[in-house]
Amino acid sequence: VQGLSFFHPDSLLAIPRPNQKVVITNILINGKEYGFYSGGEIGRNPPIMPPSLTIPYSTKVLAIEFALPYFTFSDQKQYRYKLEGFSDNWIYSHNTPFASFTNLFPGKYVFRVQARATTSDWLDESALLMIEVAPPWFLKWWFILLSGILLAALIYLIYRYRMQQHLKVLKLRNEIASDLHDEIGSTLSSITVYSDILVENVQSPALKQISQRISNSSQNILHSMSDIVWSINPKNDEFESIIIRMQSYANEILEAKKVGVDFIQDVASYNIKLSLIQRKNMYLIFKEALNNAIKYSKCSHIIIHIKYRQAQLFFLLKDNGIGFNVASPNEGNGLENMKRRAEDMGGTLKILSSPGMGTEVELIFSP
Repeated sequence: VQGLSFFHPDSLLAIPRPNQKVVITNILINGKEYGFYSGGEIGRNPPIMPPSLTIPYSTKVLAIEFALPYFTFSDQKQYRYKLEGFSDNWIYSHNTPFASFTNLFPGKYVFRVQARATTSDWLDESALLMIEVAPPWFLKWWFILLSGILLAALIYLIYRYRMQQHLKVLKLRNEIASDLHDEIGSTLSSITVYSDILVENVQSPALKQISQRISNSSQNILHSMSDIVWSINPKNDEFESIIIRMQSYANEILEAKKVGVDFIQDVASYNIKLSLIQRKNMYLIFKEALNNAIKYSKCSHIIIHIKYRQAQLFFLLKDNGIGFNVASPNEGNGLENMKRRAEDMGGTLKILSSPGMGTEVELIFSP
């Protein structure tokens, strides 16, 4: 050798740090090669890697193969990888140069893989692959935009249809109210007038009694018809209208009977919408309860209280009369009719009374 050579024997056991970088060698989509591989020899002419990879949403399995071109202590190589966007944690595959992912959601991912020899540090430079899973057609922007436009058009058409139907109902209610008032109302008024004339002119007591009954019946029907016309007329849909009508009716009846009344309305706003059924039944329950108090209770004072609390409407009519036994009511006081009307409007009716203690009628319902 004509010289002197020397070495440290302990350095023969050390595994040197690789100076190459890890490369991606193959990609398989559902078990089939992606097709970018150019047949290059690892370490000399590595495969040509695309900068990014786009795969369809229908991809079930994505497999990526990689290698470290390091042939000294090749059985001591180790790998780790991660798929950013799926998980930020490294997955250690030891000496297995292979990674697979299943059923990835649409979106963008970054695949990173690093390598090292067993006792060396991880190489700073890692192999990168940008991966995009294309969304299905029903998640693409043009389909979402088209669906939004169609949905908005459908909502608009439904709104227009409901408004047209609502206007038709209002028109029909106006026509019915007008016909009832003009045709039937005028006929009943004529019957009342004619029967009153008969009462004054006939001599027979029997005919007088019959004529008086006809007059009373026609007047009752006329009053009932007035209530029906009022409830049907769209002009009375506002909550304020029912308050005004109740006050007017109570003052008219109780003033004639010389009964005191406190009409209390604890409603902060009249912006309460009652359906036609609710408005009609609430007024008729009020009217029935007031008439019962006048006819049967022998009261001297009545309290009428209306309030709105926690999306519920409360109506209370209380008298200081003689009361009655709720378990055995008079058949003529219409309690069953009031309960039925309360059920029809989705409410509850409570009647509290006992002999000598007056009577309370309370209606509770949600507008």
